Amino acid sequence: MGRGDYFGGSTIIGPRSGWFSGVGRASSKTVPSKSGTTSNLGAEHRLHYLHAVIQAELTAKTPPAIPKKAKANLQALVDAKGGPLAWARSQVEYHQFRDKKLRKQKKKTATSKEAVEKAIPSVSPPPALRNLDDEVADQLKVIGAAMAQVSSLIRQIADRQARIEELLSNKRHDGVD
Repeated sequence: MGRGDYFGGSTIIGPRSGWFSGVGRASSKTVPSKSGTTSNLGAEHRLHYLHAVIQAELTAKTPPAIPKKAKANLQALVDAKGGPLAWARSQVEYHQFRDKKLRKQKKKTATSKEAVEKAIPSVSPPPALRNLDDEVADQLKVIGAAMAQVSSLIRQIADRQARIEELLSNKRHDGVD
């Protein structure tokens, strides 16, 4: 063999290797087991589902379905309370979790509003400096646009009423003959 051609492995001999004595010392680190007890898993699934239902409530969305792993434990309890939202409100932690999520949501929206205000400076002059005539003109424009929308809706309603009356009169004529 020439120099530098040896690719052999190495054995690390350390205080816990057990190389010489045959008995190694246990590691000081404990390895957590992947599977917890059934009661711990049930509690974890319950809390996870509770958070999901509260989040759905705050965002005005439909509560999520019960996860497959938790279905056996939670389905009967949720059904007994009358649905996910009623079940969530009956839980001890409900108010605590909901208040915390509300605070986070408010903080997040306040922060995003501040960022938008910093990023986009106000284009219009302060209200005190605006001319009274300009303010009145702006308000009249808004009123005019709203009135145009209302008159368009009234025309649509009148057209639909005329169509209903036409359909009903055709039905009467068809039923009589």
